[in-house]
Amino acid sequence: MEEALIRVKDLCKIYNPGENEVRALDHINLEINKGEFVAIIGQSGSGKSTFMNMLGCLDVPTSGEYFLNGTDVSTMEDNELSEVRNREIGFIFQGFNLISNLTAIENVELPLVYRGVDRKTRHKLAVESLTMVGLEKRMDHRPNEMSGGQQQRVAIARAIAAQPPVILADEPTGNLDSASSKEILQILKSMHEQGKTVILITHDNGIAAQARRVVRIMDGKIESDFINKNYGKEEYIKISWMHKPGYKETNIMKKKKSKKKIIIGAAAVLVVAGGVTVAGQRNSTENQIPQVQVVIAEKGDVEEIVDATGTVGSEEEKTYYSPVNAELKTVSFAQGDVVKKGTKLIEFNTEDLEKDNRKAELNLKSTKYDTKDTRNKSYKAEKKQKDAKKNVQELEKKIKDKKAYVSSLKSQISAAAAAAQREAAAQASAQAAAQAQAQQQEAQAKAQAEAKKQEEIQSKYQAALYTYKTETLPQYQQQLSDLNAQYNQAQSDYNQADTTYQMAFATWQADPSDENTQALDNAEAARTQAQLAMQQAQQTYNDLKQQTPKMPVLSDFTESSADYSWGISDGSDADDSDGEDSSSYGYDYSGSDGGTVTADTSALESALETASDELAELQSDLASEKAIAEADSTSLTKEEKEILFKSKNN
Repeated sequence: MEEALIRVKDLCKIYNPGENEVRALDHINLEINKGEFVAIIGQSGSGKSTFMNMLGCLDVPTSGEYFLNGTDVSTMEDNELSEVRNREIGFIFQGFNLISNLTAIENVELPLVYRGVDRKTRHKLAVESLTMVGLEKRMDHRPNEMSGGQQQRVAIARAIAAQPPVILADEPTGNLDSASSKEILQILKSMHEQGKTVILITHDNGIAAQARRVVRIMDGKIESDFINKNYGKEEYIKISWMHKPGYKETNIMKKKKSKKKIIIGAAAVLVVAGGVTVAGQRNSTENQIPQVQVVIAEKGDVEEIVDATGTVGSEEEKTYYSPVNAELKTVSFAQGDVVKKGTKLIEFNTEDLEKDNRKAELNLKSTKYDTKDTRNKSYKAEKKQKDAKKNVQELEKKIKDKKAYVSSLKSQISAAAAAAQREAAAQASAQAAAQAQAQQQEAQAKAQAEAKKQEEIQSKYQAALYTYKTETLPQYQQQLSDLNAQYNQAQSDYNQADTTYQMAFATWQADPSDENTQALDNAEAARTQAQLAMQQAQQTYNDLKQQTPKMPVLSDFTESSADYSWGISDGSDADDSDGEDSSSYGYDYSGSDGGTVTADTSALESALETASDELAELQSDLASEKAIAEADSTSLTKEEKEILFKSKNN
């Protein structure tokens, strides 16, 4: 059996863990197979948006597992999630999220650029996807030259151009008129019929009814998961809930292609235990008023709200359940009343629920970003400390090797001096002195050659060091500074978008009209886009920061200590001959019989001096890196460490 394209197991998202914790998602279990058309529906505060962020790899869960196309993405870091999003998911947003100064085809090509697709291939894919959504004649138009429906079709083309396994549509018709909404939904249906996997996120029952499978989420849990038996049929029922911010009075509508006049009849509303039942009757004539049965409604706890009029099937009875627990506020009819079209029958007091819901959402988002900032800060501190500890280990090894080399040079100098003393006692003839003089000359020549060699090495080292300090390092620091400026700008854009959102929310809270609700949704979409741009800028900066150019060191240009042995032995066989083997020591002879003999150790002493300087430099570097490794471990405050600890353990 083929593994599900999306598999979610015991998925939880908890904010403020502890006594005041909020469970945005509570043990969600869901599987979506390849080629499905699924609508995930939920009202404000239900957990729908949080679940969308998880499915879109925009956030990670507190616990549980999420397998996308066979890969566990639930524990990935931000940079890994970014790669998964670009490769596996095509996003369609409510706010279109098009780049205003780019044409339609350039907007579609942009994600392909990030994926590394060559110019010819990405142009071909962009043309094909725009043609698929009917915009082959609008490829060179910019967003401000197109209608809202055309802009959303460009967004769809952008989502499908790279042929990702999953198409995630977040309220794709939220900013469109009815005609454009119908076109967009038809495109999504066509994509499904072509075998693509489409996930539709919505709060609208009528929109959800267009999908083959409907998953309803409430209070962070999946309330229902069923196959839409009316999928593909011409008729559908559209219901909007009364407690939605900026709600309109609800109508139950039945659509048909037939041009026959639909007659709206009356309906009886029966308040029953646990819900509200609507029974509808269809009349044969337009002017006839039907007989309606109405019973007395009593105040109490009711789990369902209905504010609706319209046409339902003949002799049908439907019971609708409210997604919230609300107090029954008013009942606008009495026994014997005739229910007319447009009459508000029952109203619930949802004011406190709405305020609590929005407050909880803000607290959740605030905690989410606080935790994320702390994680980023901790990651930077841990990365810097880890690099410093690694450098400490490398420097300690170099120091150990350099000390061994210095010790070897000292031993060689001592051995040469001891050998010279032994040879002085053994050499008594002028011939030996002459031989020693010749050997001295040879040793001096070698010393001069070695000195010249060391001078060349020093020159190469100084040249490389100069290039590093004047070119390589400044260029890198400039690149790093530019990327940091880009990140700061992206962060500023996000802060501005967040401020705009907060103002829109305050305006909506004072006046939850349709216009203010739309402005609030637009502000939230803009903030989400700004957040994605900020994350991308931060990732680019972090990637470059990890590529710090290596400063040249003298050891890179110096040969191993074995090259400085000069063939000096330990003198164990010095007495085995009459002095003919003394050439291996490099002695300086002066005087005749009974004169002094001095070992020529100038080259060794020069090498010793250089090695000692390098050792001192390494020890200084080691002290600096140790200071970084120890100091950086305290870069987080106590409160930040507690936040990080809780997030890791949850």
